[in-house]
Amino acid sequence: MAADAPAHPAGKSIKKLTSKTEGLTDPEKRVLIATHKAIERVSEVLNKDYAFNVAIAELMKLSNTLAEGGCPDSPVYDECVRALFQMLAPMAPHLCSEVWHGLASFPHPRLPPAK
Repeated sequence: MAADAPAHPAGKSIKKLTSKTEGLTDPEKRVLIATHKAIERVSEVLNKDYAFNVAIAELMKLSNTLAEGGCPDSPVYDECVRALFQMLAPMAPHLCSEVWHGLASFPHPRLPPAK
């Protein structure tokens, strides 16, 4: 990283996120943090460089984390899957459209209220 390049804000926002994950299980925290990291990285590379290969790599990492997550019945998991397909949509719009309509046929779970 060049000396004059601005620092990436991911560290700061991830720290804020981890303070807001109280009450979640460890697998839920893991997939939520991985999703937010993927959102930041994919947004960064698509807005700056249109580096689709890097964006796809980040989405593959997120997909692997979700597959190993261990909380498929959680509303947090559902939100993270939806975010994955929203991030994939610019690169695979037809696939994501079909999946999105499939997701829409299931009731959308609500997150428990914050304490």
